[in-house]
Amino acid sequence: MGSPDRLGAERRRAVRLALRFAAEVHLPGEAPVRGRSIDISSNGVLLALTREIPLGKEVRVRIVLTDGQEPLEITAMAVRSQAAPGSGTARVAFHFIMPNEKDLRRISSLIYD
Repeated sequence: MGSPDRLGAERRRAVRLALRFAAEVHLPGEAPVRGRSIDISSNGVLLALTREIPLGKEVRVRIVLTDGQEPLEITAMAVRSQAAPGSGTARVAFHFIMPNEKDLRRISSLIYD
């Protein structure tokens, strides 16, 4: 496996697009954490949430897209988290874990169409 710096660079190679969608993060045994997307790529998503998520935690991310289809529900891992002082929110970056082809096509169509 590559170094953390190399992995970060690989994640950044994917085109990111600033898009705002309703989102939820589902942690096992907890109520959903609600928020909105800040940007999305085929590798992951940056969310503004009502609280921070522990780094390295595997979760289900649910994103309500505007394409008229069911929301995306993708397993992801929190890889970066930063509290936004005074706002009561946190910016949390998630890396998608093995998204299926259908979800990848939907994300790509948002970015490239």
